[in-house]
Amino acid sequence: MWNSRADGTAINGDTPGNQGLESAGGPIRSARSARLFVGSDPFFRAGAAIMFLTRREPLAWISAVRPPPAAPDCPPTTTTEHSPMPQPLDAQALDQLFRTARTYPRWQDRPVSEAQLRELYDLTRFGPTSMNASPARFVFLQSAAAKERLVPALMEGNVAKVREAPVTVILAHDTRFPELMAELWPHTPNVAAMFAADPPWAEMTAFRNSTLQGAYLILAARALGLDVGPMSGFDNARVDAEFFPDGRCRSNFLITLGYGEPGALHPRGPRLSFERAATLL
Repeated sequence: MWNSRADGTAINGDTPGNQGLESAGGPIRSARSARLFVGSDPFFRAGAAIMFLTRREPLAWISAVRPPPAAPDCPPTTTTEHSPMPQPLDAQALDQLFRTARTYPRWQDRPVSEAQLRELYDLTRFGPTSMNASPARFVFLQSAAAKERLVPALMEGNVAKVREAPVTVILAHDTRFPELMAELWPHTPNVAAMFAADPPWAEMTAFRNSTLQGAYLILAARALGLDVGPMSGFDNARVDAEFFPDGRCRSNFLITLGYGEPGALHPRGPRLSFERAATLL
């Protein structure tokens, strides 16, 4: 379903006729800073001195049509905290997340509240990212006026989907995410300088990990009983000019949120078998 950015990055879905990921727009407003748990990082460079810095800056931007109230900070996870031994999810949960979940092109007339969006983000932010960089930025379009700002950038086949969905999310990445690394990854004091010295690495890290965070949002939405319609099929440059005019953020893909209309679904598309898609070595 997804035809992604002009650089060739693609994301697949299953709804025929989708031209790509759909986005939502609105002015970005700062949210209160939060400290996320430390994740593992494939690019971690050993040998840096361990230092815990006290400077705190805003962690994530969450935009909506109306200014949201401040959210409580997320307490840090420490090495003394232990989660219960994880157990496999039951069949019903797996169905809701994967096997019977669908990509919806049409939507019921049921609203999605700001409280639901906050709960959605609160789950999404705990997904692992490289060095806990958390580069994704989310713009939630709720009002008709906000959605209309997005319409000129959409392919024709995606216009009705955005207008009808209760919420459209513009998933973007922050090109200046290294400025927050002292807070998010204090174990490596010079990590911001490392990214500054290697712009291609910084851009790859931002794009890859924001895409991961978009996937986390899709699964978090399904876990909360919402349906999703991820899309591309839009002009990234026009979206960026409209919603990120200072150039700091760059759009990746769009996600419509709400309660899908089952009668509008096409038959599910086939998926590749393990034998065709995987290799055991």
